[in-house]
Amino acid sequence: FKANSKESAGFAVASTASAFGFSITDNNGEITGNIYVRFYPYKSYWNPEYRNSEVRTDVLEHEQLHFDICELYGRKLYKEIINLRDSGKLDDKHMDILYSRIERQYSKYQDKYDEETNHSINRTEQAKWNKLIKRELNQLSKYSNYNTF
Repeated sequence: FKANSKESAGFAVASTASAFGFSITDNNGEITGNIYVRFYPYKSYWNPEYRNSEVRTDVLEHEQLHFDICELYGRKLYKEIINLRDSGKLDDKHMDILYSRIERQYSKYQDKYDEETNHSINRTEQAKWNKLIKRELNQLSKYSNYNTF
């Protein structure tokens, strides 16, 4: 968390900047590519007033799960790419459609997470989400080696 200021409006103790995406190469009809999941420390913010506060552990746990959700959606993207490849539909057009759909789902999921946990304040919901994301990551563990396809 090395950003000097928060990029979005409104109050926050912390803000995690992460993303998933892909790059592809079409070599005469042979599609290859890679998927990435990244954390951006220089875009991630920690309110200096709370760096040593008693909420620190709760907030860091909450922010870690934002990144874990990003990892989850990187795996979901990879799974769908494998399905496209296996069905003979792996091309630029289908990749763009797929990525747009997965990205919308990801954004809604992140918003739902913040809403239900009240940004880490609701400890009961936070604990539920911790278990849920761990379970979902485990279910997609065979898609964790998504570096190249």
